[in-house]
Amino acid sequence: IGYLAVRKKYFEDNAIAIESFVFIYRLTKSRSFLQTAQKTAQSMLPLADPKAPSNARFAIAMEKLLNVS
Repeated sequence: IGYLAVRKKYFEDNAIAIESFVFIYRLTKSRSFLQTAQKTAQSMLPLADPKAPSNARFAIAMEKLLNVS
């Protein structure tokens, strides 16, 4: 999703990206990865459809992001 006017990635792909950035942040403790995960999540929130199956993956990604240590 990012900052483009045209949607280029599928919703679930971005959820997987959030999980990946959180995982890399946990390994490296580099805040840039955590910030990228947060920005990606913020850009996805307005597009979340409660009835879409892809929201399951987004929910998992958000849980990982919100419980990052």
